[in-house]
Amino acid sequence: MSPRSAVEELAVGRRPRADLIPPEIVAEHQAKKTRRRLLLGLLGVLLVVGLAAGGATWLNVQSQFALLASQARTADLLVEQAKYIEVRRVQEEIALIESGRKVGASTEILWKDYLLSVQSKLPADVVVMSVLIESASPLSEFAQSDEPLQEPRVATLTFSAVSATLPDVTSWLDGLADLPGYVGATPASVSLDEESRLYTSAVTMQIDEGAWSERFTPDDEKVGEGQAGSEAGE
Repeated sequence: MSPRSAVEELAVGRRPRADLIPPEIVAEHQAKKTRRRLLLGLLGVLLVVGLAAGGATWLNVQSQFALLASQARTADLLVEQAKYIEVRRVQEEIALIESGRKVGASTEILWKDYLLSVQSKLPADVVVMSVLIESASPLSEFAQSDEPLQEPRVATLTFSAVSATLPDVTSWLDGLADLPGYVGATPASVSLDEESRLYTSAVTMQIDEGAWSERFTPDDEKVGEGQAGSEAGE
């Protein structure tokens, strides 16, 4: 079969067609379809933008409500705090008083108790008649000795004691060495009153921070050994 016959054979049975629509009308229809698609796309974009704007507005409103709620809670807290201003003021005053008391008593030695302890270390027939005390204060340090190898001290106690017999001052010093804060002691003099036949002995004691009472100092900050009041009753 020749090529021509094949073409003719394929064309057999087809319905004849003729496009009578002018190209201008076809182009206009295509343009309408394109405009319709563009319009639908624009509406879709506007819808998405509107949803996004609405979501942003909603989040902003939620944030504003949260801010207002937080401000309301803050205002309530301030009102509650105002009720306790007086309590806080009193607490601050108490803390200030306690701090001042701690500083003021930082170099305190309970001398009454300490002197009773001194008396308890002396023989029964020995009586302390007079004392002279020099000690540090919270505002000034105690003057230290210029002699070498002298241990630091915070006070000096000089006392005069009277006895009916010749005093054994060395044994006195051995007893005084048990007192808190004892650094050393020196016998200054021993004299006999010819009229009363009584011996008067003078002793000077050197005392360090171990004798501080530390009544208002927390236990973990204490540096001394405590006051000698408990020994006074021995």
